[in-house]
Amino acid sequence: MLDNMRTVQQLIDTEQSEDLVATVLKALYGRPPCYAWTTAAHSDTIVELTVRLPDGTEICWEKGSESVKVTLKG
Repeated sequence: MLDNMRTVQQLIDTEQSEDLVATVLKALYGRPPCYAWTTAAHSDTIVELTVRLPDGTEICWEKGSESVKVTLKG
């Protein structure tokens, strides 16, 4: 799971496209998880991404952050 988190953080930090991020999320988590992102003003650059896994766990990444927020459910 940590490797998956690092991969997603790298995508955000290197300003990859929303389509690529969505494709990678699907590949990492088996099926498309629920996710939402916030982009920078007047840009497609993702600055925050939140993913909700099927078990209810939420993972939140922020561009340039060295930490990832994980909220366990259940």
